[in-house]
Amino acid sequence: MKKLLLVLIAVIYTSTCLGQSSKLDQAIEMMTHKLLLNQNIDNNQIIAIGDFPIQKNKITDMSYYLAKKMYSKLVSYKNFNVVEQDKVNFALKNTERNYEEFIDYRYLAELGENIFINSGLAPQLYIFGSLTDSDDEILIECKLINAGTAKTLSSAETKLTATSFTDKLLGNKITHRPETESDNRTDTIIIEKEKIVEVPVIQEKIVEKIVEVPVVIKENSLDEQISPSEDAEIFFQDNFSKYNNGDPVPDWGHNVIVIERNDHKKYLTSQAGGVHPVSQQIKFPENFTFQFEYLKGGFNNEIVLIDNKDQQLTISLKQSYENTVGFPNTVRKSAGLKEINEFRLVKNGSTYKAYINGEFLLTYDDNKFKDFIMFKMQIPEGRYFTNFIGKSIN
Repeated sequence: MKKLLLVLIAVIYTSTCLGQSSKLDQAIEMMTHKLLLNQNIDNNQIIAIGDFPIQKNKITDMSYYLAKKMYSKLVSYKNFNVVEQDKVNFALKNTERNYEEFIDYRYLAELGENIFINSGLAPQLYIFGSLTDSDDEILIECKLINAGTAKTLSSAETKLTATSFTDKLLGNKITHRPETESDNRTDTIIIEKEKIVEVPVIQEKIVEKIVEVPVVIKENSLDEQISPSEDAEIFFQDNFSKYNNGDPVPDWGHNVIVIERNDHKKYLTSQAGGVHPVSQQIKFPENFTFQFEYLKGGFNNEIVLIDNKDQQLTISLKQSYENTVGFPNTVRKSAGLKEINEFRLVKNGSTYKAYINGEFLLTYDDNKFKDFIMFKMQIPEGRYFTNFIGKSIN
């Protein structure tokens, strides 16, 4: 009789938890959907789901549960590239975060590098959230964040009546709560700067209100985002087509070779450990464009132009979860990451402009440089560069 009674209690408790978890799951799905509503996210963008701390710095089973369910929902859409949650969780544990402050660019940059090391993917978007437990009610808040700027693109929140299931996930003492506690209640989901959308939890069909999302215009003017003209005289070009696969390239530098990849392009790379300097003696015209392509893969690089007085213009080019460019003593700017990326430098008089994948990023003015006669950079092990082209411009 005791065994039968225990089995009945176990069945009742399990059934109750399943009902309660399904309501929590519905709320998570609705929040995930609302975060992405009217966001123009293409299939190439990579999303990672961060943590959901409670009371600022405590991570509970509820935190992992929310992230796991959001991950499953995003994967089910089949048009997002979502980083595996266990790899994100590992990176989160190895990235120091000040929970007293809001997530900033530096934290996202370090987290992105740790995720890239573990997964080979560099997130461009993150979902982060927080939990507030007020005993009888739980507030779940989450935000969709741009990895490159740390700006919030959209946000949503929901309030749930606490259940024995949420008590267990939060590590609270499990409290007996009435079965009718949330049978007919309505959760409020709030979209940042938008209307309040009321959605009954127990309904399967969700009636949504259409909301307008403001279009974000970049600070750069339209003409600056357009790539420079292709109608120009070529003064330097090397796509390594004259080399066979595996050939060394001594006229570029030591420990560098040419490798032909599956895209049938030939790339300058190195299979030796470390970072290897390469250079070319090039007589640059007064005004020019200089560009090259490189494959996705983390690196820190410096592009150096040397003039006839041995003065050096150094441009930083970093790639982790995105492409980042910086001139001397300037704020660095970033652009999205592709499988094949293009860096382009445009010099017109004393003005220099940097482009990534045809998008203007930043400008720099310095009249001390005269005639450039040499180009230098580094080739890290396992990184690929090709299609070096220099063109004069009028």
